[in-house]
Amino acid sequence: MKKIRRRREGMTLVELIVSLALLSILMVMVVGVVSPAAKTFARMQQLQFAQLVLDNVEDEIKSQLQDAAGNIKIYNVSNGGNLVSAPGSDNGAVLEYVNTESYVVLMSADGCEETTLMQSGQVMGTESAASGRLLLRYYWQKAAGSETEAYKYNYKEGGKFVARAAQQVFADKYYMGSYLKLTFSFPNGVGEKDEADYINVHAELYRDAGRSELLASEDFIADLRYKATRIDDVTAAEE
Repeated sequence: MKKIRRRREGMTLVELIVSLALLSILMVMVVGVVSPAAKTFARMQQLQFAQLVLDNVEDEIKSQLQDAAGNIKIYNVSNGGNLVSAPGSDNGAVLEYVNTESYVVLMSADGCEETTLMQSGQVMGTESAASGRLLLRYYWQKAAGSETEAYKYNYKEGGKFVARAAQQVFADKYYMGSYLKLTFSFPNGVGEKDEADYINVHAELYRDAGRSELLASEDFIADLRYKATRIDDVTAAEE
């Protein structure tokens, strides 16, 4: 009678160890290929998001400056510094202009300290903003003694920053963890009391709040629907 041989099933310990070793080598090779590719993809995706943010910032600035219809001024101050008694400059981080509703508008991405919002002498609340966000602040202008003088507005009252209104154009999440920096400049040849029909804008987006790790940048021209007169006189006053 023939004996029936049973086929051995499963793996020996040695075979299992060899298989795991081969699998580990294969996984190391796969990770070595996939990891740089994943990092490259993530970096490209971040750059695409940054460009989308800059494109929308450009559209918003161009739209806002369509309403510039009076004096226009650029402040060369850092970190949204105190504008009281500050003269104008050829370029800088804060743009000031009078819109079609006769409000003085400050546009910047350098933030602002706690500012009291007032209407008709009544306190309506407070507003503060960190740097890296597109910010608009509105002020009611007042004639400064004669028609030949620049129009002024109260930037501080009683030692405190004040404004009629303030608006952070985009929510924090819109920036996708990045931080905006803006530099405005007048066209070449446009001096004090000259008319300007556009403003140069250099927009940068950074990875960090300190705005030291540049992610992307964009240069564009913001056309003015109405010609505005450049002024360098002091306009931000303290009452």
